Amino acid sequence: MIKPPPTLHHVSVTAPTNLSPLQIEIIKLTAQYVALSGKHTASNNRQSFVNNLTLKEWTNSEFAFLQPRHGHYAYFTALVDGYRRFMPGGEDYECMKVRGKRDRLSSMMMNDDITTSTATATTTTTSASNHKNHEQTIKQCLNAAAYRAEYERDATNRKREAIQNAAGGSAVLGGA
Repeated sequence: MIKPPPTLHHVSVTAPTNLSPLQIEIIKLTAQYVALSGKHTASNNRQSFVNNLTLKEWTNSEFAFLQPRHGHYAYFTALVDGYRRFMPGGEDYECMKVRGKRDRLSSMMMNDDITTSTATATTTTTSASNHKNHEQTIKQCLNAAAYRAEYERDATNRKREAIQNAAGGSAVLGGA
């Protein structure tokens, strides 16, 4: 039996259909600024940022979504909440960062390549190091996706076998 992969974290927010691409970009960018404005400050400062922006842009129709009575205010606040979760300082971001550090440390200890990797890192240039880190990140993502696919295929096979066993072995599922 394959060990289950880590859970996927994502936020899905669908833009209202009556918004133009420009309006969507304005709302998204504003939501990012609002989410970042409270990164290292108290929530009342974040609210102060939104209030000041709303007051400043009160007559600007492009920023009407900042007003709570506006139809797109819910979309805006959903984006802000989503960005806060995954931007530095957000709870999911911090959990993923700690988990990632722990996983990297354990894999380094298991491979016993700590001395080799530190010696290599000191001799390479910054751009080469960044390129190597980028390649490693891509490989990690591809490995995680392959592992998830293998896990899901194994789970499907186990489910199929359980159904066949429950039917007395006479049922054939999925062709073949």
